[in-house]
Amino acid sequence: MSRSNWRVLLTWHIAETREQARREAGAGLMRWHNEYNVGTLMRPGLTAFSSPDEAVDRPPSSTAPRPRSARPTIS
Repeated sequence: MSRSNWRVLLTWHIAETREQARREAGAGLMRWHNEYNVGTLMRPGLTAFSSPDEAVDRPPSSTAPRPRSARPTIS
């Protein structure tokens, strides 16, 4: 297999402010994580998010909130 044929796909949500992005994307991120990653793929160690805020704040592979300093900044 040649790496020249590889493609990378990332999911992005662009909004004017962090608060707007949280409102617009939180529920969809929670649904995708809970139904696909936890429900369909049954990835070991993952647990379902209980709220859209948790989906935005907690990295999927951890039960602890991400420290503010580790969160990406939006310019």
